[in-house]
Amino acid sequence: MMDNRDIDKWFNDHGIKDVAYTIRNGRVNISKHLDMSNLKIESFPFPFGTVKEAFIINDNLLTNFKNFPTNVGGDFEANNNKFTSLEGMPQCKSGIDLSMNEIGSFEGIQETIYSHLLIDHNLLASLKGAPKSIAKSFMISNN
Repeated sequence: MMDNRDIDKWFNDHGIKDVAYTIRNGRVNISKHLDMSNLKIESFPFPFGTVKEAFIINDNLLTNFKNFPTNVGGDFEANNNKFTSLEGMPQCKSGIDLSMNEIGSFEGIQETIYSHLLIDHNLLASLKGAPKSIAKSFMISNN
């Protein structure tokens, strides 16, 4: 496990400033929102725990959910990455945007979406495994 200096250095090296976090049970918990878009990140070098607000990782090179938060309190935005599966995806308390990936199945997604689910421009062939409940909008075009 990385220590605070290593974690601070990783955030700083990626231009992410003033991240409020704690380490608990070997996981990095974020006290507010965290936006790591457009950084061309391929993976995370340490495991996240909970992100209290939004977790935004658009426009990166991520392929799986290894070391991702277990829980996200706000929106989870992960569009325009390289995800092929939803296995290990965080549990989210708000909207989810997984547009423009290479996702081929709903397997691994939570059963209830508390706001919107955007999963357009992927490789989905059926609705098998889709959430049972979506509180707001459901965008699934171009699959």
